Amino acid sequence: MAAGAAFVPGTVVHGAGHFVVGEAQTGWRLLAAQGTGVGLLALGIGGLAVTGASPWLIQPFIFAATGGVALFVLPLFADLYGVIAPAIGAGEPLRVTPSLSLSVGYRHVDNPVFGYRHLSRTHVEISGGAWGARPVHWRAVDGDNVRTEVPLYFRPIDRRGDGLDGTFVEVELGYSLHQHGGDAFTEQVGHALTRARLDLAHIGPTLAGSFVQAGVGYGAGWVSYEGLPGDATQLTLAEVAWGFYLGRRPQFGEFAIYYDHRHDGYAAGLKSTGVGSGAIGHVGARVERSVWGDFGLAADVEVGSALVAGASLVYRHGAGR
Repeated sequence: MAAGAAFVPGTVVHGAGHFVVGEAQTGWRLLAAQGTGVGLLALGIGGLAVTGASPWLIQPFIFAATGGVALFVLPLFADLYGVIAPAIGAGEPLRVTPSLSLSVGYRHVDNPVFGYRHLSRTHVEISGGAWGARPVHWRAVDGDNVRTEVPLYFRPIDRRGDGLDGTFVEVELGYSLHQHGGDAFTEQVGHALTRARLDLAHIGPTLAGSFVQAGVGYGAGWVSYEGLPGDATQLTLAEVAWGFYLGRRPQFGEFAIYYDHRHDGYAAGLKSTGVGSGAIGHVGARVERSVWGDFGLAADVEVGSALVAGASLVYRHGAGR
């Protein structure tokens, strides 16, 4: 009954499933999040319409609209999770930050504009206490296209590092270089972003093992062309995700669905009909799970103007401790 209520009327009144199982406090909190989302969405869309999406005012309205959609949609997933997942949750976060994480894999790109289809992807994360770096390198194996991202981060709050839960707040500074050799142009972007994750056990006990994550920021850079003048570029960065942990120590893993407003990657911006085509970012899902000790598997899919999907072999040093 609770799962059914989370669907109907839960698709309209988020938290309905928790009201059925007697978790009224959590139900009211999910419903309040939905109401806040409606208000932020109205503010963001209304502000963009009134200002004509002025480049001087567009960032706060995009942040409001993105946050509004997240707070309207994600409580539905949380409501379903809370009445379906085991009482102790589907899993738990790592209680130690691995000093080294490495993933190597393949990604297929279905893009109507560019000719390449096959990419190798290498991701390294090095952590030393509150500081860390997570460089990513993409390379087309059937074309001249290379993308390198070098984000550095600092976590003033990291409850995982304190052995508590997965909640954290981090500030990220990064640089990306995307060389479209076969198409004779290069993109360079620097960015600053603040990101936070909240374990939803803080919202209600039935939500143990799940989390929400969000980030906002700004990027600026330059696009250079062979034999032609270049162009300055700027990016509004906004991201939201909901997910849950998979497995318990010594295992590791998590599943997440997300929206990313960033447009300069391989998935880019979502195509649609009308004036909004390309303005929206991309959506995606990712999953990671340990299979043997510190080794695991990961897979992800992103849908924007291109479809990007693939899998990787993962190694996390000391993840099971």
